[in-house]
Amino acid sequence: MPQEVVDARLGRVTRAIYEYLEKTQEDGRRAHLGASLIGKPCRRQVWYTWRWAKNIKHEGRLLQLFKTGHLAEPRFIDDLKAIGAQVVSHDENGQQFRFTAHGGHFAGSLDGVATGLPYAPKTWAVLEFKTHSHKSFLTLVSKGVKIAKPEHYSQMQIYMLEMGLDRALYLAKDKDKDEMHDEWITLDKPFAEAEKAKALAIIQADIPPAGVAAEPGAFECKFCDFKDLCFGEQVPEPTCRSCAHATPVLDRPQPDGSGTWACARWESDIPLDAQRAGCGGHRYIPIFLANVAEPQDYHNGDVVYRVRKNGKLFANGEGPAAFSSAEIHACPDKAGIPIAGELKGMFPTAKIIG
Repeated sequence: MPQEVVDARLGRVTRAIYEYLEKTQEDGRRAHLGASLIGKPCRRQVWYTWRWAKNIKHEGRLLQLFKTGHLAEPRFIDDLKAIGAQVVSHDENGQQFRFTAHGGHFAGSLDGVATGLPYAPKTWAVLEFKTHSHKSFLTLVSKGVKIAKPEHYSQMQIYMLEMGLDRALYLAKDKDKDEMHDEWITLDKPFAEAEKAKALAIIQADIPPAGVAAEPGAFECKFCDFKDLCFGEQVPEPTCRSCAHATPVLDRPQPDGSGTWACARWESDIPLDAQRAGCGGHRYIPIFLANVAEPQDYHNGDVVYRVRKNGKLFANGEGPAAFSSAEIHACPDKAGIPIAGELKGMFPTAKIIG
């Protein structure tokens, strides 16, 4: 249903709540690669998320749905305690249990750990709580979490490996009918180690891994936030994560345990806020422009590209007729950039603003 039709049906209070949620939503560009992502079937999607290719903003209705999922967690804990389980959801400092790996670039937070569960009363287990739509819940019950929700299964395997535990309880709820489903999961150490190695490969990759499908019409790509990056002319947002000068450092985490990024141009580490903002020295990793142009030369710090559609040249850089990465990102017709470059020659202060 078109957004304008949906909005027309909203009452004033609902609209105000949705708008508040949209305005106050957290920046979705996490500093780390999350364990909740690594089990997704498309490595390219995971890599684009890690590299902040898009700052994805959600509509109010979806944010309210996320909020409902978070509010369910205390109920899950209360239910487990009611049947005699000992549940620990936070450490001695009041923080969620958390792991970091690969120099702080791979991380995740647990819903908790518990013992006294009916499956094995003396065994400590990782807890993973999830809410599902009715359709998703039926698939989960029918096929099990490993098949129905591989990213949830992978997440639990990573948590068990990192926490030194060999069992996990997956507790799910149907949001429409309030029905519950649980599964007792055993650590598959080779699988967990392979998933952890996959995370390292994605963190270290300076070009996108192969995607899950080769055609834009594939079902897996239909609702992907990065579809236009894979198959269209869109390019990632110009943050440090999409810049050829920036590299994740694996052997020197920050004092808080988070990962370090270093800039070859400025020869310094990059604070998190600066990573999100980027700088005028941003140069796209050339493969990000592969659907539009191919690199031809490197001149005085500028990368010269040839447009595939018309053979014309343009430069990504800071030269008089070059285009900043922000301008390239803003331009809706990338093939027209060289024409705009001719105008830049006549009007040096002109900029593409979208």
